[in-house]
Amino acid sequence: MRKEYDFRDATRGPAVAQTGKTRITIMLDADIVAAFRARASDTGRGYQTAINRALREYLANDGLETTLRRVVREEFRHAGSPSAPAESIRDAGAIPRYVVERESSEGSSAVSLKTRPDGFTAYGVDGCSAGWFVVVARPVGRPEWLVVPRIDCLVSQVEAIDRIYVDIPIGLPHGPDERECDKAARRLLGQPRGSSVFRVPVREALSATSLAEAGEISLKATSREGVKGKKVTKQTFAILPKIAEVDDLMRRSGKARAVIREIHPEVCFAGLGRGPMKNPKRLTAGFEERREVLNGVWPDIDELIDDALDGTLRKDVKRDDVMDAAVAALTACQNEKMLKCLPASRRKDCCGLPMEMVYAEAGCVQRLDSRSAASTRVADSLAKQKRM
Repeated sequence: MRKEYDFRDATRGPAVAQTGKTRITIMLDADIVAAFRARASDTGRGYQTAINRALREYLANDGLETTLRRVVREEFRHAGSPSAPAESIRDAGAIPRYVVERESSEGSSAVSLKTRPDGFTAYGVDGCSAGWFVVVARPVGRPEWLVVPRIDCLVSQVEAIDRIYVDIPIGLPHGPDERECDKAARRLLGQPRGSSVFRVPVREALSATSLAEAGEISLKATSREGVKGKKVTKQTFAILPKIAEVDDLMRRSGKARAVIREIHPEVCFAGLGRGPMKNPKRLTAGFEERREVLNGVWPDIDELIDDALDGTLRKDVKRDDVMDAAVAALTACQNEKMLKCLPASRRKDCCGLPMEMVYAEAGCVQRLDSRSAASTRVADSLAKQKRM
């Protein structure tokens, strides 16, 4: 060795530079470092290499959320779970993350939404930003969920004896008078929950392309001598496309008219809970209040709610969308003879569509479980066929 070395032109770093690598100082939690050291020991690689691979996978998979979804889907697929969300195989551009059909446990073919032979399948549907959120209650087995871009995607796959209960106005007013079912629902709910029953627009307003245009159409259609008409609210205008979608389907499809009925979730929850809910549904207290009501007669729904909330984004499916679809599905499962209707006598609009709301009361509700969800529904299915 020399007695002296000249390091004036030296550069800090490894003796042999590594292309594409950058040395940095980073503070990590001790438990994270320990976990990666343990993994490195098992695989025979350095723990820093393991950390680098984890970060690269995070970036390649567009973030931790996507990675977690992939892992959860793989685990459910290996377990053969029928309720795990999978990638959509139809209209991927409209709903890229969600389900229209589900893969079989072998992953080779899609499972149809059609019913099993021992009873009808009940579908609870609520509109959401991604399309329509659906809770499926088959005759046997745990409930499932899915998202469809259009409601006719669902109607095309169900059987004639099935039921689709949806939170959307069916049967629209013509002229200044409100629908009797809306007025009856407000009386049943009282205040403040009665305010959740909004004024349903006249059919002429469905073609409007702006809030102002819809307001003018409604104002003209609902005015009468000495009484000023009503405009369309911003809340109502936001769901006009969904109202128009269902209205068009109901008017042109006999099958849709046979299987689809209208519910209002707050009316359904009031029936099941022996009175209107105390808290607004958008608050956490309201969410938990409604969840408790559902759990009282449908224990399996708790797992579905968590699964649906974990498997969707809040910008696409909100918490109350899941709850509203769930209570619609529970209502659709009930013995038809025990269902209540607002108003008591059925009314129809000028196109022959029913203007009614269906709900069930606590004392008449059939408890559901995964072992025999349809134990009392086979006879009801036959009664439904006779009614059609």
